[in-house]
Amino acid sequence: MSQHDASHTDVFGSEPNGRDSPADAVQARPSNVLEQTPPSKNRVLSGVKTTFDVTRKNARRARYVSGRLMQGTEGRRRARRLFALHLLRGEADSVAFHRDGVSWTIPVGDRIISKVLFETGGFQLDELQGLVGWLEANDSRWSDKDWILDVGANIGTSSIPLALETGRRVLALEPDPSNFGYLQTNVAANDLENQVMCLQVAISNRAGKVKMVVDPISSGSTEMWEVGMPYPANALIDVDAKTLDDILRAQGISPNQVGLVWSDTQGFERQVIESGRSLWSAGTPLYVEVWPPGLSRHGGMDQLTQAMIENFDTMIGSQELANRRARAVSRPVREFEAHIRTQPATFSDVLLIPRRG
Repeated sequence: MSQHDASHTDVFGSEPNGRDSPADAVQARPSNVLEQTPPSKNRVLSGVKTTFDVTRKNARRARYVSGRLMQGTEGRRRARRLFALHLLRGEADSVAFHRDGVSWTIPVGDRIISKVLFETGGFQLDELQGLVGWLEANDSRWSDKDWILDVGANIGTSSIPLALETGRRVLALEPDPSNFGYLQTNVAANDLENQVMCLQVAISNRAGKVKMVVDPISSGSTEMWEVGMPYPANALIDVDAKTLDDILRAQGISPNQVGLVWSDTQGFERQVIESGRSLWSAGTPLYVEVWPPGLSRHGGMDQLTQAMIENFDTMIGSQELANRRARAVSRPVREFEAHIRTQPATFSDVLLIPRRG
């Protein structure tokens, strides 16, 4: 998925293509040749070589940062933003900023979503705009719909752009208390309280109390906990879970009013599909993230594929939407697993289109 591209590399830590090698780590140890009295020629040369290797490694990092700074005006601007965010870590919990007409407050410690937002001003915007373009051009029901549901809304990275891009009301569903606080802050900062409704709730195929695992350095990695799953200390939280069908009934929203469901639930996609059958029966498309490692902990690819085949007819990959927009071509949903195997990234997104009479 696009959020895990080269733009996520920390210009002040590891180099673009990996971490420091064990050899580099050894060579980087300080060698105090002044303690040798008198120093042998070999020891002095060894100290010189170590100093040279350390300098060479730092020079590689400097060249990488310099390369980012030399990538034209936009490249320099992004590099400066990453530098500023790096300096804030450890000094502040959050930072507020304004990009391209949108106001954001982000957790500084988050290494993925916050980093991309601060650097570029958006998250998955190419896919989102391509998706909206396709719906406007190809879904005859789209113009009559009032609502979009955002499942796993995080800090508003999809809810806010969808509201601004489409003018529709958005029901933003986010279970993580920390993310939910940022979501509310960002909705208010953009004067969208009357357009974006925020509910702190998890989506599952069964209602009740559930546990979720949170990741302190990745706000987008909050995941439903299953018995037997390992987790770090203090990483489990208790949250309320409901089905999509129950939430719609409670909010007085008809499935026929919903034009799109956007979902990012870290491997819990099958359960989301099973929770909202009234939506798919009404013809509502689902844009869903697919993360195979998470899927393996929540039923697996086979169960997800079966749920897709039972409820949807065709699909379009995220890159097809981003690249071709209104001209993106759908393919049978039964080809889903073959499609996922061709994707280079760990994450992938697909638009699922229900059968329509």
